[in-house]
Parts: sequence; structure tokens; C-alpha cells
Amino acid sequence: MCVLWIALANQARCQDIESTFRFAQSQYEAGNYDEAIKSYHRVLFFDRRDRKFTSSAYERMGDCFRLKTNFKEAANYYDLAYYSYESDSAQTEMALKKSAAILMTKGFDYALIDLLQMPERLPADQYQRKELYLGIAYFGLENFEDAQKHFLLAVAPSDSATRQAIQSEFNALNKIRIRPKTARILSLILPGLGQFYAGDVKNGLNSFVLCNAWLVLGAVIVRNYTLWDGVITAIPWYQRYYIGGVKRAEEIAALKLQRKRANIFENLLNHVAQAQLQR
Repeated sequence: MCVLWIALANQARCQDIESTFRFAQSQYEAGNYDEAIKSYHRVLFFDRRDRKFTSSAYERMGDCFRLKTNFKEAANYYDLAYYSYESDSAQTEMALKKSAAILMTKGFDYALIDLLQMPERLPADQYQRKELYLGIAYFGLENFEDAQKHFLLAVAPSDSATRQAIQSEFNALNKIRIRPKTARILSLILPGLGQFYAGDVKNGLNSFVLCNAWLVLGAVIVRNYTLWDGVITAIPWYQRYYIGGVKRAEEIAALKLQRKRANIFENLLNHVAQAQLQR
């Protein structure tokens, strides 16, 4: 009789966990991610012994946080799911999901740790995702040589059109000649020159005119009064605009370089996405 009671109790407990899991799934599918997360937490609490739903609950909680754009928490739950799953395929999938979430936080170094530990031999879909994520990580780290290699591996060898398009984007990337430090040095030599170098004529003229205006004013004051009057009146203002112009030139060049690289990066992702849609 006691054995029968225990069996019935276990059956009722399993049914309760299963119904909670189904409810959590329904909330997830309806887009009620906060409610779904709460329900998955209940599943994890009551499923500590049998662990029948634990792996799926961890994964789905990661999905919920990802869709809520909380990528750090998503990565944490994908990591828990990784160690909860037993099959190699499921673990690889969790490692890929975790890497994607980390990449969204720009944690390129951390993403590489998991990506480089994955097996070389993977199903085609997982292999190409791995290579794409490696390409993204290396691009974010400005290691463009390795980024190019992995972006090319992210598409099928037979897809010559996409591979050529990727190659063209990296060729364009290599032709970018904007260097923030060069802009800074040029502005140290002549106010406004760094902005001209970066293509910002308006700010270049502004810096040139302001700095030279204070020099001219200082010279006028020295001529009409004393050297000391010219120094204390004009030099502090000249120094302010001169140093500000140098910093601004470097910032303008860095922003322009970032925009050009961002455009190329977006094009690369579009090429890979289109190739995957056509498969």
C-alpha cells in the first residue's frame, strides 16, 4: 500500500511539473517572457530530482532573456543548458547560442573561448554558424585577416558569387586609409589639418579660423599694450581651441573609420544571410 501511495504521489508530481512546463511554453510562444521565466523557474525548482525538463527549461529561459535583449543573462542560461544536456549535438547548439549572445554584448574575446573549443567536424548548419561567429568575433577584434578566412568558411565552397562578394568587401576594408592618430598629428602641426584629412571641412575651417584668430588678437594686444597682456589674454584661449581641435580631429577620424567598417560589416552579414536563405 505504501509503495502504491509513493508511486501515485510521484506520478502526480511529474504531471504537475509537466503542466507547469507546458504553461511556461505557452507563455513563451505568446511573447509573455517574464511570466514564462517565472514558470520555468518553478519547473527547475520541482524538477531537481528527475531533471526531466531541466535542460529544456534552461535553454528556453536563455531564449526568453535573448528576446528581452538581456544577452548577459541569456548567455548564463545557455551555459547552464550546455552542462545539463548530455548529447554532443545539443551541447554544441547551446555553445553556439551562448556565443551569439556574448557577441551581442561585444565580448569578442569571451566568445572566442567557446567557439575555438568546438569540434572541427560538425553538421553543415552548425559548422557554418560557428564560422560566421568566428568571423564576427575576429572582425570585432580588428583581426581582419582571420575574419576574412572565417567569413569565407561560413558559406558553401560552391557558392562562388557570395565568396567573391565577401572578398570584395574585405578588399574595400583594406583600402580604408583613415587613421585617427594621423589626424591627431596633423592637427598638432596645423590646426584644422586633421579634420581636413578626415573629410570634415567645416570643423577643419572652424578650428583653423578660431586658433588663428586668437593668435592675431594676441599679436594686436602685444602691439598696443605689453607682451604680458597679450600672453595672459590670448594664449589660454588659443590653447583651449588648439587642444580641443587636436582631440576633435582624432575623434572625427575614429568615427568615420568606425562608420566605414560598420557598413562593410553589415554588408558581410547580408551576404552570408542571403546565401543561407538560398540554400
